[in-house]
Amino acid sequence: MELSPIQRRRALGAELRRLRSAAGVSGTQLGERLGTSQARISRVETSVTVKPSIDLVNRWLDAVKADEDERTKVLSLAESVLTEVHSWQAVHRGSLEERQRQLLALDEVASEIRHFQPFLVPGPLQTAEYAHAVIEASHLTANTDVEAAVAARLERGERLRSPEIDGPNYHVVVTETAVRWVPMAQHDVRQRQWEHLAEFAQSPRVTIQVITDDAPMSMPPLSGFVWVKFRDQDQHVRVETPSLGVTVAGADDLKIYATVWGQMVLAALSPDESQTWLSLLAQDQVAPPQREGD
Repeated sequence: MELSPIQRRRALGAELRRLRSAAGVSGTQLGERLGTSQARISRVETSVTVKPSIDLVNRWLDAVKADEDERTKVLSLAESVLTEVHSWQAVHRGSLEERQRQLLALDEVASEIRHFQPFLVPGPLQTAEYAHAVIEASHLTANTDVEAAVAARLERGERLRSPEIDGPNYHVVVTETAVRWVPMAQHDVRQRQWEHLAEFAQSPRVTIQVITDDAPMSMPPLSGFVWVKFRDQDQHVRVETPSLGVTVAGADDLKIYATVWGQMVLAALSPDESQTWLSLLAQDQVAPPQREGD
């Protein structure tokens, strides 16, 4: 029976922990040998947020003097962990609030989050009304803890923009289409969301850039993604589609997303220009884009 992504990650962590213990090496000692922290060693072994790079796994195996059979087994497992694909049906069997709490925990160990969203306002930037409408409009789950999930999403947004919390820098690039979209064109919800975005853009650790509809682009905005850089230098990219979520951490994949991110930033208004644009939008001083047939 094929292992699920989370099962593969747990299996890798368990193997690495077993090899470390068998070698009589503590987490602190291994951290010193690998030039990293004991906390990172623990997160790798317990599969919390961190997916180790192949380089780290190789050095880990060297440090615990793994034999060839062990090395082959663990490296094969590590390769499979670097790209994870999970079904939203599986994700949404759990609690909606739990998913938001997982993202809050991720923020605590992240140094920077880059978020590109071409279709709707990113979760941490949403108002309560907008978040509620988005969750209900998705129809991806029959869970009933929508209110708790909304509250957790709002808590995350407040923590990301709070100057009193040592959180990650949050850099968002959104399209004008994403900013203007709202379920069933609920004007009041949209207006409050625009005002919230304009306010959020002034937060010290938050950068928001907008790609206007008339912006020339050398690359189409095909899909949204979230690029997380952790404090211990690990990083990964999450891509979400209507049916699947994909997490990648390989160097070649990250290089591709670095190129895409650079192109999206290049097409967007500057942070200062975006703040001005959002403020004008909130005041109904930005004309809606002309549609064919208008």
